[in-house]
Amino acid sequence: MAETLGSLVDKLSIKNLRIWHLDEALE
Repeated sequence: MAETLGSLVDKLSIKNLRIWHLDEALE
């Protein structure tokens, strides 16, 4: 379970970082 949750958190964090970078680029 821990590994699965960790992988999900990593994916979510990566998506958030990508979205943040896209927002910064648009602004």
